[in-house]
Parts: sequence; C-alpha cells; structure tokens
Amino acid sequence: MLKIPFIKMHGLGNDFIIFDNINDPVIHESEFIKKIGHRRFGIGCDQIMIIENTEKKENFRIKIYNSNGNEVGACGNGSRCVADYLMKRDNLYSLKIETISGDLLCTKEQEVITVNMGEPKFEWKHIPLSKEQKTQKVLLDEFEAFCLSMGKWYEMA
Repeated sequence: MLKIPFIKMHGLGNDFIIFDNINDPVIHESEFIKKIGHRRFGIGCDQIMIIENTEKKENFRIKIYNSNGNEVGACGNGSRCVADYLMKRDNLYSLKIETISGDLLCTKEQEVITVNMGEPKFEWKHIPLSKEQKTQKVLLDEFEAFCLSMGKWYEMA
C-alpha cells in the first residue's frame, strides 16, 4: 500500500489537506485530488493545498484545488494554515506565498497568522456569478449577499 504523508488543518470552519511537495513530492492530478478530497471515500476537505519550493528561502508556491479537482486562485483560511505550518517548520515570522492569483504576504505576530489577500474585486465579471447583476445585493433564497472576489478571476464571455 502506498503511503502519502499529508497534514490536515482547519481555519474558521474550513478544512484543508496540505501536501508538502518540497520534502515529499506527490502527484496532484485531478483524479487523485477528487479521490483524496471526497468526504465519504477519501480524507475529505474543502480544499487541497500543495506546497512547492521557489528560489528564495522565504518564498513558497502553493497550488490550491477544490475537492472536485478544480484549481482555484486563492484561499485566505487555507493560506493561513499553510503559512502556520511553514513558519513553525522553518522558524519564520514572515513569508510570501505565490499563487496563480498573485503573491500573498503572510506574517506572524505572537501566535496570530495574517495573510494579505490584496485588493478585492467587486465587478460581477470578476466574480463567478451566472449573470450580470449588482454584486452588493445578490439574492440567495431568502438572504441578501454582498459578493466580491479575492481570487483569480476569469472574464465572462
């Protein structure tokens, strides 16, 4: 049986599977991600975070996948978990995480990890909404939501 080391963490109600691809490289194909992220047949999680190395000591790259196998741009809670793991592992108080959405500066003060997610995007075409609408008042059943994007956005056709 193949054994693949991983870390399971949670942040503010979200749970993550973290693979340290620096020390223990793991293949991260879509089918593997879907199997490992499945709550009934795998480990189960909201997202899978894969840590990769960069040229600089305090820089890391992460690939972020939803449990359905789709790569996503950014996740604040997951990035805080990864930063916490890396800061404890390497005795760091700040580091930069590179994502497909841009670089995230992470800092640690006492035991609090902070991630600067950059500027939010408020236009509907930057948010994965099904149609053009005001993002400040999106009706979800009986609730009104204020939508914004902190991750990679795709231009809607």
